[in-house]
Amino acid sequence: MNKIKKTLWICVLINIIFSFVEFVNIITPTYIIILLAFIYLNSVENNKISKYITILFASIGVIISILGFGTISIIISSILIISCYIYEKITVNSQKKYDEKFKKNKEEDFSEIVIPYIEGYDLNKIKNTFNNYVGNYDKNNYIVNIKKYHTFCTANNCFNIAKSLKLDNEGKYLAYLIGILHDIGRFEEVQKFSKLEDNNPMDHGDYAYDILKSGLLREYILDKSFDDIILKAVKNHNKFEIKDCNETEKMYAQIIRDADKLDIFKRLSEGTFLDDYKVTKEMYISDEVKQTFKKFQTMNFNIVKNKAEQVILRLSMVFDIQYKYTLKKLIKNNYMAKYLNFLTLNDETRTYINKCLDEIYVYIENKLYNL
Repeated sequence: MNKIKKTLWICVLINIIFSFVEFVNIITPTYIIILLAFIYLNSVENNKISKYITILFASIGVIISILGFGTISIIISSILIISCYIYEKITVNSQKKYDEKFKKNKEEDFSEIVIPYIEGYDLNKIKNTFNNYVGNYDKNNYIVNIKKYHTFCTANNCFNIAKSLKLDNEGKYLAYLIGILHDIGRFEEVQKFSKLEDNNPMDHGDYAYDILKSGLLREYILDKSFDDIILKAVKNHNKFEIKDCNETEKMYAQIIRDADKLDIFKRLSEGTFLDDYKVTKEMYISDEVKQTFKKFQTMNFNIVKNKAEQVILRLSMVFDIQYKYTLKKLIKNNYMAKYLNFLTLNDETRTYINKCLDEIYVYIENKLYNL
């Protein structure tokens, strides 16, 4: 039940209670009956006309109360209804504006994505196979588009990291393919849960592993000799730590984890993930999170209690980055600082987060020196 329906029920209860006290005419019970009718109408037919009529009726309730023909309950309930509709209107318009902005920007970005060239390998075939798969999902869903765009950018990151490691053409090809496949489980997650949240019961890495292993992988590559490398990299890309991999498998898992984090930081720096910026000045960071950060290790979501602490978790992803290319790209583009510019923080939290960022820069400088 949405906010409007809940508000209508509250209005009905208010009117019923006050009608016992102020039952001086037929206006109050009539108002209750009409409110019940609107509740039913909104529950079976959620359209603009019924909403506008409800607002009009609520406005009439205010007027008749001011003129002295109604009860105080009518004016209270009417104001509640109008406030609820205004809130919903602002929320919906805000989301529409974001969707339009995202659609425009991402259409331009898709046109700018360049598929790498690897001699002897057809990456366009991989791209087309992936596009056909994503075509099964709602193309008007902005999260689907985000993940599609993220996929191609991450795959390019994989290619560039493999190139920086001086892998041969086969190695670059495998890295790129893993990048294309790493989030293929996300699309089913979006369809099932509407949002991508850490408390969703579906592990998209495990789901991707299962559907690829059950036959989907053959649509991308016929050679079965690389299955373990691809499947284990995809399965481990979103895990807290890499498990059950030999050295070669671990390298490709680290490549996709680096590439994925690099593009996540880029998205964060551009304001792409709406829910990640809902930090308010009332949010503080616990001692447990602060002590965990001091260890310079990636943070686990199970200790995060609010969006301010989630910022620290996002920043801690740096501690799992393994390769020079990724760290240099992160610093060069100033992704982390740009991300923080989107946040509304109280002075104490902002001071702490800026201190964390300074420590991260020192950490990166030392790691680059030792790599």
